[in-house]
Amino acid sequence: MLGFVFIFPTLACGQEAANLDLEQLDPQQRAELLSGQHQRVYLIDVDRQIDGLFYWYLSNRLDRAKSQGADLVVIRLTTPGGDLEYSLDLARKLLDSEWAKIVVWIPREAISGGAILSLGADGVFMQRSAMIGDAGPIMFGPGGQFVHAEEKIVSYTATAVRELAKASGRPEAVAEAMVDRKLKVFLATDRKTGQITYLTELQSQDPQWTERYEIGPAIVEAGEDRFLTVGADRALELQLCDAVVNDESELLQRLTTQPVLATQLDWKDRLVYTLNRPWLTALLLLIGVAGLYLEFSAPGLSLPGLVAVLCFSLFFWSNFLGGTAVWLEVLFFPLGVGCLLIELFVLPGFGVFGLSGLAMILIALIMATQDFLLPETPAQWQQLQVNSLSVFAAFVVMGVVIAIQIFFLDSIPGLRKFQLKPEEPSLAVGLELNQAARQLSVGQHGICQSDLRPSGKAS
Repeated sequence: MLGFVFIFPTLACGQEAANLDLEQLDPQQRAELLSGQHQRVYLIDVDRQIDGLFYWYLSNRLDRAKSQGADLVVIRLTTPGGDLEYSLDLARKLLDSEWAKIVVWIPREAISGGAILSLGADGVFMQRSAMIGDAGPIMFGPGGQFVHAEEKIVSYTATAVRELAKASGRPEAVAEAMVDRKLKVFLATDRKTGQITYLTELQSQDPQWTERYEIGPAIVEAGEDRFLTVGADRALELQLCDAVVNDESELLQRLTTQPVLATQLDWKDRLVYTLNRPWLTALLLLIGVAGLYLEFSAPGLSLPGLVAVLCFSLFFWSNFLGGTAVWLEVLFFPLGVGCLLIELFVLPGFGVFGLSGLAMILIALIMATQDFLLPETPAQWQQLQVNSLSVFAAFVVMGVVIAIQIFFLDSIPGLRKFQLKPEEPSLAVGLELNQAARQLSVGQHGICQSDLRPSGKAS
């Protein structure tokens, strides 16, 4: 037995709603319009922090749904939040997806960036135990602890969230309360139509608004130094979601009668996620730098060079798909390697190409692991420090490899070929040179230095 009760409007009301944009509808009309008329439904599951990989994966799946002719995309969203800019960009991407209706389905939580992302959807459905909100921007403080962001960041975020809410037909004041912990929000009822909306404290004191709306009590979840965070039933009252359901099967039954095409992580997605783990990224750098040095120290061996090419290819590929590397870093690295080759084999001794190549390699490796050029916030400074330490650690390992090559490689069986040694002339060549230098001719005089039986030494 289903615990969720929903009273649909009459058919006439539904037909009238169908002629309106979704942002002009109340949650009940919006839920009805999204229900039961879709032929190809695409389900995307995302359950992780919002970062570059999240952005890449969701964008990739949306493109795939579009190419397969989906007319409704359901995003199963579970996230504790993440990067603000990625959240805003994804919300705008959902808002601009005119090729299909986008529904965000929240089975557990859409906190912080997840709440912002949901503002771009055509419809939001929540499981009864789910939560949404708490989208205030935070940053790393001097001691490494999370602190509330500066007022200019809060102001920027609040403006962006209000624009998203306005475009998607959500109460702007309620959306802003999720990012501004000082904002008070009041219930307001249209004096003519009886339609309920929500206004900020400033709006509730403005005659322009009070003439149209009857101002009610303040909502208890907003203001008082806390970000608005609510459960599913309260989110429905505040118009942050359009319906509350008991489980996913009930949701899909309401949305379509056709089979649902569900997408999950494939091998490429799992590989990209795995390669972007910090410890594995550092390992790829270590092996790649060591292999690059061994190839330079003994050209023609191939194996260290192939290993280096493989490691650096995986490094840049995973970071490129993860959203932190762009073509600039990808091009900088081979240019840096090319400059080192010129320094070693074409124009040795000056150091210009060598230093330039080393600088380009360092810049490419560091920039490929972050999505900003110059750090502006404490969190970005901390990320830059971590990325720089990882890269410099790889070069320290290369120094260890050089020391091993110089002092120990000759004593390790099977590895002597990796040691650079000057080429020694063979004994036969030495004898030929000695004979050519002492070639005797008829008429020369000399003194015997030893007995001649029949050969010996003479000068």
